[in-house]
Amino acid sequence: TYGKWSVQSIFPIQRSVGLRLTTAKFYSPAGKTLGKIGVKPDVEVELPDHVVLHRGPMANSLEDDPDVRKALDVAREQAAGRPLFSNR
Repeated sequence: TYGKWSVQSIFPIQRSVGLRLTTAKFYSPAGKTLGKIGVKPDVEVELPDHVVLHRGPMANSLEDDPDVRKALDVAREQAAGRPLFSNR
């Protein structure tokens, strides 16, 4: 997912004026920042076009959510003793 990997704070100067300043940055355990790159997920979920193009709540229940469905599949595979990930 894409992220800035930083925290910005606004410090008021006058009534309608403020200073936006980067006050913190996040780093991976290896010391890298992944801003504008994002984190590659261990498990990818392919979404149908109607989900990708839709904004807002899509599923009527958790079981209808593609991400939840994939998470349940992965959990079932793990419980069955199958390897979750292959060496890429």
